[in-house]
Order: sequence, then structure tokens, then C-alpha cells
Amino acid sequence: SLEANGQDHNAKVWIQEGKAYVMDGGKRLRGARARGQATLRADVIKAPDNLLEAWLESRRLNLERSDHTIYDDAVRFKDMLDDGLVASQQELAEKVSPPGGPARTQGYISQILSIADIPRHFMAKLVEYPALCTKNAAYNIARLFAAETKPEDEEATKVIDQVLAAAQANPDVTASEVKSIIEKALGNVKQRASSTAVVARAGRFEGRLTTIPAKGLVRLEFTNVPEADLAELRALLERIDVKASQ
Repeated sequence: SLEANGQDHNAKVWIQEGKAYVMDGGKRLRGARARGQATLRADVIKAPDNLLEAWLESRRLNLERSDHTIYDDAVRFKDMLDDGLVASQQELAEKVSPPGGPARTQGYISQILSIADIPRHFMAKLVEYPALCTKNAAYNIARLFAAETKPEDEEATKVIDQVLAAAQANPDVTASEVKSIIEKALGNVKQRASSTAVVARAGRFEGRLTTIPAKGLVRLEFTNVPEADLAELRALLERIDVKASQ
């Protein structure tokens, strides 16, 4: 629509610390990015007093218009945690649970956050295909960009192009078919399938425990811990009885 008709309506943004935050117009922004458009018209509105409530209101507007995708949630959820608007994934799950609907879980939030690993320029292309906007399809695509794989951009582009081609050929392409493309690209399917990630807790802190048996790797991570709380978390972790080898 942007290419054929131009921009029909201005986006709405507020400016904070030199950065523009979109209240209304996420799809217009994605469309502009997807076609390499350098600018987008926007009305600047007053910065909200409560940033978390502003994010939730923006999300509600997009959900009601069916403009919203799982990729929007991935980026926004990561921003909420990175900006300290919520203290934990569990709190975020409570904030975004639909009224009267099934409550979101910390595990659900963790999966959505992993989707944020997909670079934005790839997201801008993926969102054009509804079959690639399901949680399972997006989650499998995100595996390509996990820390232990992280392909070069040229290599990743080839794989994403394969996924897009599959969606173009079949608008109803399934998450399983997407998974097959990604696993073939990753190479060692069995090794990847054997990795697991679970929630890990140390006192009031919530982290992630990843196990990759094929690599003999167990990784414990706590992210977004306020600097003032680091000493408390470290003291809890130091209680783990680890004996040095002789």
C-alpha cells in the first residue's frame, strides 16, 4: 500500500531521550523498513507519564486492528524488560495476559523473547506472511539466530529467503515445514533438538538454565538484574557448593 498509494495516515510517536517511540503506526513503520523507505511522516505527541501503560495501550490498539504480530510482541517485551518497566518475565506475563482469557506464563514470555533475536530487517519481511507470524513458526526461525549458532548475515539471508519462498509458494506453510528448513540450515538436527532451557531461580531472582548435552554445556544466565541487586544475587549463587579439582 505504501508503494502504490503512499502513506495515508501519519504515525504517532513521542520523543524521549532522543529516541522516537511509536504509539500508533507500527505496521506503517515495518512497511517503510521493508521497502527501504528512508522516512515516515509522524505526529509527535506528548510523552506519557507512565511508559509501561503507554506500551500496553499501544499494543492494545494494534491488537484491536489486527495489525499486531508475534514479532511486535517480541520486540516490545524485550524493550519492557531492558528498560526496567517490569521486574521479571513473570510480571510481564501478568501484564499482557488477555482480560478474561488464559493467563500467560513465564514460559510463554521466554519463547516470545527468543523471537527478538531475529534481526529487524528480517522481521520486516517475515511479517508480510501470516503463516510466518505464528508463535511456533517465528520461534523456529529464531533458532537460527541463537547465541550458539549466529550465522553470518549473508548465510542467514539465504535461509530466510528459503523460508519466504516457501510462504510465497504456499500461504498455508506450516510451522513444521518452517522447522525443517531451519534445522536443515543448522546442520546437526539431533544436537539442536537435545538442547533444553528451563527457568532457574535463586531467591527472588529469575534466570535461565540451558543444557546442551552434545556440547557438554550447562549455562546459567540472569539478565536485567539491577546493579543494586548484583551483590545479593552473587551471594546466593556463591552458596552453590563447587569443589575445585585437585
